[in-house]
Amino acid sequence: MVNYLNAFKAKSDLIHKLGEDAAYLAWSMALYLDHPDPEELASESLTDGGDDKKIDFIRMDPDLKKIVFAQGYYSSKKVDKAKANKASDLNTASAWLLSGNLQEVPTMLRDIIDDCRVAIESEEIEQVDLLYVHNLPESVNVARELCLTHKS
Repeated sequence: MVNYLNAFKAKSDLIHKLGEDAAYLAWSMALYLDHPDPEELASESLTDGGDDKKIDFIRMDPDLKKIVFAQGYYSSKKVDKAKANKASDLNTASAWLLSGNLQEVPTMLRDIIDDCRVAIESEEIEQVDLLYVHNLPESVNVARELCLTHKS
């Protein structure tokens, strides 16, 4: 884990441009998606902000027939576990993605959510990945929430 965090900390330009929280999510998602440019990925897919409907990151890949969305949490303090409520926020994010009133969705998210819904309805999507991206040790509290999210 330490090597992983050291590799992230070495991305000082990205951290400076985005801030530690957003940079960590963008960098992690770039690794997950095998995307070569975390900064480009951030500009295209990070949504974190006020009224983001608990969707910090969203990306639809029509070629792979999948949607990926994530809730991110980065702690600069040494703590034993990530916040479980951030994992449960994935349920809220799922609800907004699939059925929330688009008129209540911020403009920055409205188009991508609408595109995702159209792709799902027309059966162009075969997989939806929900991710809780954090830099803390695995914990029972988060695992429980993710299991509940997975079963929903």
